[in-house]
Amino acid sequence: MALDSDFVLEALLRHNYLPMQKKESEELPPIFSSSTFTPNVARQLAAAKPDRQSKCAPCLGYDAVEYRLTRFNNVSRACAIPHPTAYALLCLCIHDNWSDLASIEQNPSSIIRPRRHRDGRLIVMDYERSMEKQRAALVSRTGQRYVVTTDISNFFPSVYTHSIPWAAVGFDTAKATRGTRSVWYNKLDTCAQQMKRGETQGIAIGPATSNILIELILAVIDKKLRSFCSSR
Repeated sequence: MALDSDFVLEALLRHNYLPMQKKESEELPPIFSSSTFTPNVARQLAAAKPDRQSKCAPCLGYDAVEYRLTRFNNVSRACAIPHPTAYALLCLCIHDNWSDLASIEQNPSSIIRPRRHRDGRLIVMDYERSMEKQRAALVSRTGQRYVVTTDISNFFPSVYTHSIPWAAVGFDTAKATRGTRSVWYNKLDTCAQQMKRGETQGIAIGPATSNILIELILAVIDKKLRSFCSSR
């Protein structure tokens, strides 16, 4: 069942703003919550006129609060809590154009697709259980001559925001319309830049908006890989 855009907006704002994507939401202490970050608040932030004297103007983008989270293997990972105005703008852009993004719900190659979770979240980084993972590995190897395994290291910080339009509508169309700010995929690109001081390199680790942008990009790669494998 396709997700409703209003649910997507509320989930992104109230339940997936802070870096709480693990099943038990253990990335931050339970005293931290964004439950009052409602769609109405987001629309008020988006409509507010910035202070002309402020260095945090839309043309410069907005900064984020960054901290390091120690993982199970004692290796730290940089997480970010974006500026609420920048995050509101991106969430509203995703909501307004969800019909063009909803295809990521059906990507058969992804196990971190947007879903309606019981606690209201849209994204939960709950990977396969050990038995399911082992079964999938055995099935993928049966009857095959070669197995390729890879991990995209440093992926989120290396994402080029202009690749969002490339993935959305193809390189040629994106290049032909790169100066058209009114099209939805360029709006997504601009909002992604505003999340990180107007830069085009890297997206935040933590908020679910980043997962949606990543799924949009990787869905194209997954499709090409499936096509390649089926032709062999």
